[in-house]
Amino acid sequence: MVAEPMQDTHTSISDNTRLSVVVRFHKEERLPFLDEAVFSLAIQDWDDIEVIIVLQNGTDRLKDAVEELIHQQPWPGSPQYKIVSVPIAGGVDGRSTLLNQGIKYSTGRFLAFLDDDDYV
Repeated sequence: MVAEPMQDTHTSISDNTRLSVVVRFHKEERLPFLDEAVFSLAIQDWDDIEVIIVLQNGTDRLKDAVEELIHQQPWPGSPQYKIVSVPIAGGVDGRSTLLNQGIKYSTGRFLAFLDDDDYV
């Protein structure tokens, strides 16, 4: 018996809906790493990317620096982003809390996570 070839049921990337990428961030001295991570998102071919950067105990100064960093990237259009500050008590590992807050603020059908020192 010869199997019939499978029909391509995949849709193109442009037919998909929004991809929300949650990035957790906690230290100003790590901005160069975050810059590379966000750059790697800005150059993707995906049509609709939303970036949610979740700051651990983010100050106004840190929020401003992150926002400036986002606007310096080569986005194909206007960047879709949110910057969320989450208070985490000292000595507490807030990684899961930050990711959960990022999920809370995401609007995409698809969800991905990226650490500040990762790139895609």
